[in-house]
Amino acid sequence: MVDALKGLGADIEATEDGMRIKGTGGVAGGTVDSHGDHRIAMLGAVAGIASREGVGVIDMDAASVSYPGFSGDLARLTARFSPTQSSSICHFS
Repeated sequence: MVDALKGLGADIEATEDGMRIKGTGGVAGGTVDSHGDHRIAMLGAVAGIASREGVGVIDMDAASVSYPGFSGDLARLTARFSPTQSSSICHFS
């Protein structure tokens, strides 16, 4: 989680029991590789909605482990979801 958010421009550091995030007004955007982790896939998608440039999520299909309809629900809520040619790489902005 920390690495994913740091890669998007967040001012974040890992702590012994979690993380510390310094508010900066948002994240720039970029790409997050979920590495098959549903939590990181969903974090990337939600961060993309709040980012300035959008976030591409590699292996977005991982979100279906805990929330099979996540991408569809997020798309309906935001109307800002654009799947690329591969269904496992999605862009959120």
